[in-house]
Amino acid sequence: MTYTIPATGPCGLYQTTASITVTALPMASISYAGPFCTNIGQQSPSITGLTGGTYSADTQLALDPSTGVVTPGATTSSSAGTSFLVTYSLPAQGGCPAFSTSTNVTITQAPWAGTGGSLELCSNAAPAPLIVNGNPSLSGTWSDPANQPHGSTYDPAVDEPGNYTYTVAGGPGCADHSSIMVVNEILATSTTTNASACDSYTWSVDGQTYTSSGTYTSVSGCHTETLVLTITPSTSNTTNASACDSYTWSVDGHTYTSSGTYTSVSGCHTETLDLTIAASSDNTTSASACDSYTWSVDGQTYTSSGTYTSVSGCHTETLELTIVDHTETTTIATTCDSFVWTVDGITYTSSGIYSFINGCHTEKLILTIVATTGSAITETACGSFDLNVNTSTTSEIYT
Repeated sequence: MTYTIPATGPCGLYQTTASITVTALPMASISYAGPFCTNIGQQSPSITGLTGGTYSADTQLALDPSTGVVTPGATTSSSAGTSFLVTYSLPAQGGCPAFSTSTNVTITQAPWAGTGGSLELCSNAAPAPLIVNGNPSLSGTWSDPANQPHGSTYDPAVDEPGNYTYTVAGGPGCADHSSIMVVNEILATSTTTNASACDSYTWSVDGQTYTSSGTYTSVSGCHTETLVLTITPSTSNTTNASACDSYTWSVDGHTYTSSGTYTSVSGCHTETLDLTIAASSDNTTSASACDSYTWSVDGQTYTSSGTYTSVSGCHTETLELTIVDHTETTTIATTCDSFVWTVDGITYTSSGIYSFINGCHTEKLILTIVATTGSAITETACGSFDLNVNTSTTSEIYT
């Protein structure tokens, strides 16, 4: 640059020269192509204008201050997107002041639907939650194998097995993320056992002993065993019996000929027979009596002929009895000194009443014996002699 002073008067033209340096005002603009998802790589800014400046932003943004490159995956952000202010600065130079410009970059946390999983359940199972592995975001939604919206619970009663998709919607700059849960149903089977028992029942399916009536179940995988159980308390009765030769038990209709203990079970009731069998014995007595007979076996007095029995235990006494009516004849006799009774052939010398029994007939003798008294008379006669004496009171001797 030349500075000139024209000549004036005696003074001539004067010029002087100075150098001037003009520095362009620093200008620049930056931008990012975002929003960026945290699941992509590093992203560089676009810059127009003067380069060589430095970059700065909130510390949560992973930013290279010299290049402005951002690393989304290392940035703390939200699923809805987080906006960060990035400042590009040029220092003062050539008499120009420092310069800075700013732009926003949005970083979005990538959606995470987990790593999928599987669910296996019985066709008669209760509804079960659909849960994928890998700690997924809780904001996702489910769709069924037909790609129709579905709730987060699988109900075997109404739903079909297959691939259920869990999708988490992506925020700004992020695509949706999905994972698959494979649902498999196993056909449920069942068996029912009806049982009745006395006092208790041990179920072979589960090894348990049950003492009460009821319905019990045991589940193994998708198979259900059901026990419909009736428990009846046991009862019993004991009969003590004694018999001769044999005994027919009304409980079972059997005839027993030996002593022993016998049982008959009907349902939960047990009848017990304590049986004593004794061999029968007997004895027969034949007797005859007049008018009546008292039998020493039973102490009874019988007045009629017949056959009578007395049973004591298993021994029978039999009486074959003949009763004959009693008859009697009486003879009255008076004699001197002695009397020979033709009935019994005995000579009696004393007065008295004598009896002779033959069977049921009695001969009775009422006897009077008179002692002989008197004197001897000696007479001689020719032809005849009339002796005048009382012949009823004297003995007579004739010569």
